[in-house]
Amino acid sequence: MSQSNDGQQNSNDGQQNVSRQSRRDRENNSVSKPSTTRPAGSAVSDIQQSNRILSCFPFRPSRRSPASFFYGCDQRAALSPTSPTVPLNRSILQQGSRHSLYTPYPKRKKSTTFIYTEADLIRDTLAQVLKFLNLQAPYLPNIVVDFLPMYAWSSEFQNSEMNVKLSHSNTISCNERCLFGVVLGPELNPLTDHTISLELVDGIEFGVGVATKENVSKDAKRDFMCEIGGWGYYNYKTKFQGTKPKYPAGWYSQEHECIKKLPENNIIYKNDVLTVSITREGILPVETEEKRRDAEELYSSPRPGNGLFTVRYYKNGVKMAHEFLHIPGPLQICLNYYFMSSTIRILSDYRISRSVLTAGLVRGK
Repeated sequence: MSQSNDGQQNSNDGQQNVSRQSRRDRENNSVSKPSTTRPAGSAVSDIQQSNRILSCFPFRPSRRSPASFFYGCDQRAALSPTSPTVPLNRSILQQGSRHSLYTPYPKRKKSTTFIYTEADLIRDTLAQVLKFLNLQAPYLPNIVVDFLPMYAWSSEFQNSEMNVKLSHSNTISCNERCLFGVVLGPELNPLTDHTISLELVDGIEFGVGVATKENVSKDAKRDFMCEIGGWGYYNYKTKFQGTKPKYPAGWYSQEHECIKKLPENNIIYKNDVLTVSITREGILPVETEEKRRDAEELYSSPRPGNGLFTVRYYKNGVKMAHEFLHIPGPLQICLNYYFMSSTIRILSDYRISRSVLTAGLVRGK
């Protein structure tokens, strides 16, 4: 009986020794191998670090920043170099480890088409933030650019005189009250090119183009493209055959006289898409193979031109008959209504070939 008890006690002692040894091995492993779990405050820390990196970018979008789509932070806190909550700290880009991999400008692969749009800038910025956070989601930047509007009509300066109906994240403007005047669009980043596609959902009469700050500051009840600092396209169809309108469809440049008329069979009709392309001038021309390689680098990141812009128009992906050259910036998109009910929608997923956008485009010196 005593022998069996001694044997049972020895077996219990052996099991305890094995459990102590296994516990000791686990403790040693936990010390030698770093934990793969993230501490509680690491997500907030990564957000702060990414915001500091984004604060080095020299642009301020007119709406919520791409980073805010992921982090819910305000665009000024994410991108403004003068933000009090995120001070400008360029030294973080040289502070060893992974921070040294990033530069103040987003970099992308060399472009064979010499255009760098706002969509490219947002896409590259998002891709850089995802790399910084070690998130394996290369498809997310394209989804954000395709499904979230980059441009929208402004509701900040609306008044009782020009109170049009805005919907769908301010991308649809409806003049159901048949008012006359200007609806302001987004301010255009001078460091990139811009391609804005508009669909005529209903109606026929409207005008769209670009204006300077001096033009934008004027009274809302005006035709912006007939005033100093305004350039645009006017879409109009005569109500009665044989009549000659005072303001025919076509292009207007800072005066009440059409500089290029457009036949009515070529104007924008319901469900047609009008694309406005605003490209920077003053970029180096492509003459030799060496200059071509340099130009590929120029169009892989945001950079200023000479302060002048070229404005082109496309109907359903086909270039229209006129373009504006050497337009001084900075510029802002404007939409004009003329006592007629019309509905204009900004499209975020409309595709137009880059070769079409750059065909015959002279960047200037």
